[in-house]
Order: sequence, then C-alpha cells, then structure tokens
Amino acid sequence: MRFVSFGRTFLYGFLSLRGGQIEYNLDSICKRRAFMLSSDILVLGDELLLGKGAHKACWIDPRDDKRCVKVAYAYPDLDIRREMKYRRCRKWRGVTSRLLPGFYGTVETDKGRGYVYERICNYDGSASLELGAWLQKERERRLQGAEPLDAEALLRAFRDAWVSEGIVMTNTQLENIMIQEQSAQWGDIRWRIVDNIGTHVTIPLLFFLDYLARKHVKRYWNRLLQENLHAAFPDLFDDEMIARLNV
Repeated sequence: MRFVSFGRTFLYGFLSLRGGQIEYNLDSICKRRAFMLSSDILVLGDELLLGKGAHKACWIDPRDDKRCVKVAYAYPDLDIRREMKYRRCRKWRGVTSRLLPGFYGTVETDKGRGYVYERICNYDGSASLELGAWLQKERERRLQGAEPLDAEALLRAFRDAWVSEGIVMTNTQLENIMIQEQSAQWGDIRWRIVDNIGTHVTIPLLFFLDYLARKHVKRYWNRLLQENLHAAFPDLFDDEMIARLNV
C-alpha cells in the first residue's frame, strides 16, 4: 500500500511538472496564481544593473530595491526553465528553504520577460558577494595579519544545510553561491544558492525522493570542495581539511 501511495503521489507531481514543461506558459501560470506583479512594462535602466552572466543579466527592481529582476538573453532559457520546474515541484510538496532566494513571479520589462527574486543583501543593505569574492576578502584579511576564520566550521555548516535541504544544482561554480553577512562581525554569515538550480534529467526522481536528492548533493559537495574551493584557494583549504569535509 505504501508503494501504491508513493506511486500516486509521484504520478500526480510528475504530470504537473510535465504539464508545465509542455505548455511552458509561465505568464498564464503566474496569472492564475496571482503572481504577476504588474501589467506595465518595467524599465530597467543601466544604473540598476547588478551584473551579467553567460545566459542572463540581473537588475535591481526599480519598484523595490530588496528585489532583483533577472532577464535571459534568449527565451526560453533552459537554466530558468529548469529552475521553475524545480520550484514548482517544491511548492507542490510544501518544501521551504533558507538557502534559496525567494521568487516573486514574472514581469514584462523593456529587456524581455523578467523573473523577480529576493535580492541577496547584507545586514547594512550592501550587495552580498559571490563565494569566490568573499573568500578572496578572507585571503586578504589573513595577509594583513587578521585572525583567520574557522573556514572548516563555516563550510561544515553549509554542507549540513545543503544536504538537509537537498537543493539540486547543475554545477558547482563559485558564482552560484553567495555569502550574506548577518552582522558587522566578520564570519557571521548566511549561505545562499542563487543560480543553476534544478537538473538536466528528464524524469527528475530526485525531486520527489529525498534520499536521491541528498545523494546528489553529496556528490556535488565533494565536487565543490575539490574542483572549485581547493583548486582556487589551496591556501585556505588544504588537503587535510578537504579530506575531513568530504562525504
């Protein structure tokens, strides 16, 4: 009976995801769910630009500087499509997250369709740094003689939160992770996963089975340690530390 119950749950969820993929009319979905923020065209000026990536650019939302608007260079963008599919599944399952930024729907802009997110900012309102830039600041602090952070403890806290939440990602580039400073005390941080969310897999069983999601996260965690952190910052993360943090 337990297997039948799971089968029904998975089938309903999968049909919901496939329906969203086949139709992929996010505007109509958002309207039905009252997610649309405005029917007007939002103007995104150059002074609001936060940054540009390989597939999309990000602006401060001119209506609310605590939010940002991402616009893909080409539509539909596969990265955003994967993320929306993943978010629909998590919403359907009633799963919340402290790692993922909030998502507030879509809006039409002068640059194309925009996706409105929580803007990741520090306690003082300044823009949070990507993980690589933040670690570079820690490296510079150490070179200036400052007391080094317990990097191992910080990474272990992130690892445990990531595994617990089972956030699925497509790669482990450092720019996909941001460090949100919670106070003026250096090292008082909140980890955030902001990009390349979801999976390339057509039938994403790991969206429904937590143990598969955790297995995925552990594999990507080890990849983050070896291919990104240790490769870019061997002075901060030596071989012994990496070995202790592996799962």
